[in-house]
Amino acid sequence: MVHQNELEEQLAYSFSKMAPEFIGNEYLVIGTVDKRIWKKGLEGSGGEFGEMLKHIADFKRVYDLHVEPGGWYPADEKEL
Repeated sequence: MVHQNELEEQLAYSFSKMAPEFIGNEYLVIGTVDKRIWKKGLEGSGGEFGEMLKHIADFKRVYDLHVEPGGWYPADEKEL
């Protein structure tokens, strides 16, 4: 699990070196990939993109988490 801002920071850092023209574009996270396969892809020895897709584990569920800071709130304030 990752927060969007943390993922985007890592993407910007990685792509600033490999392909800076990708920074700021829309993207879609489709799943996770085995770390060994991911590292090969970064090194350029991972083969074709289609081959990497064979190693992706897609997400079964998507969660949108919201956090309410703790503390005291006025009694008339409605809960979200």
